[in-house]
Amino acid sequence: MRFSVLLAVDNVVKRHGVEGIFHSPGLSDYAPLTAGCLANLPAQNAADFVVVALRELNDQILPLLDEYRRQGAKILVLLDTLDMENGARMAGVVADGFLSEAELTADRLGTALASIRSGDLPMPATLGRDMLDRLGRCTCQAPAAVDGLTPREHQVMSLMVDGLSNKQIARRLGISEHGAKRLVGKILVRLDCPSRTAAVALAMRSGYPAAS
Repeated sequence: MRFSVLLAVDNVVKRHGVEGIFHSPGLSDYAPLTAGCLANLPAQNAADFVVVALRELNDQILPLLDEYRRQGAKILVLLDTLDMENGARMAGVVADGFLSEAELTADRLGTALASIRSGDLPMPATLGRDMLDRLGRCTCQAPAAVDGLTPREHQVMSLMVDGLSNKQIARRLGISEHGAKRLVGKILVRLDCPSRTAAVALAMRSGYPAAS
């Protein structure tokens, strides 16, 4: 099975560069669809993945990304150097993964897409630390929903805090990977978090214990 990847990057040079990487041997499971600006595409242009550049996102593009997500597409956002230096630029962006343009290789791209398919949220380590630091300085209280998780969800949340993937959680709990993915999804809904990383950051801020 091949996965369709919509390259919704308006910058021609950047878009062609990413498209060239997709033609590497290790990415044969993915079929890139060169598109350009998302605003110029048909509303029902279905795809398994949509690749966009953070710098090109605006109030017109963000609702379109939300619509693609509702249709089942996974969103991978490319970050330039300035984006990496200022995590606040990501405010309001709901995505399934983030990748630094400066470190964009066939291996990293393939790993990021595979992680997204497994239910994880890949992002550069420096950006993750910056986001956790910002959350750590936040004075707001964690929602009471953290305490309202079921015993099983508490188990899964602890393993998520430990950094385990869905596959690893399934192995640890003796359940199927699909079952682990479903439990993670329920946790995100209960905590009203847009992503796995946001849920883990929220749990850590509220003093949630890791499993190990």
